[in-house]
Amino acid sequence: MPRFADTLAAYQGLGTELPDTWGDDLTGAYNDDLAEVSAVQASADAKVQELTEALAAAQSELTATKAQNYDLLMQVAAQGGSEDEGSDADSEDEGSDDEDKDPVEDLFE
Repeated sequence: MPRFADTLAAYQGLGTELPDTWGDDLTGAYNDDLAEVSAVQASADAKVQELTEALAAAQSELTATKAQNYDLLMQVAAQGGSEDEGSDADSEDEGSDDEDKDPVEDLFE
């Protein structure tokens, strides 16, 4: 993979007897490594873009689901809550505090 480092290490082992093409060999190895790094970077950038778009879609779906859930909770509260709420013994003990409560909070008691 890192051809430049391998080529450089090989030439360092030769000492002072370098071939005439040592400069071209190192430049070619460096350019090959640079092209490989650029390809990996482009692939990573594409994946990041894909994940960013997926995250935005998921956040949009979550927001829509929260809005729909809230609308349904408000609709249930406007209809008077659940059918078995009247048989609940706790509802008689609360007294006149029911007027001050948020109807959505009543659904979670």
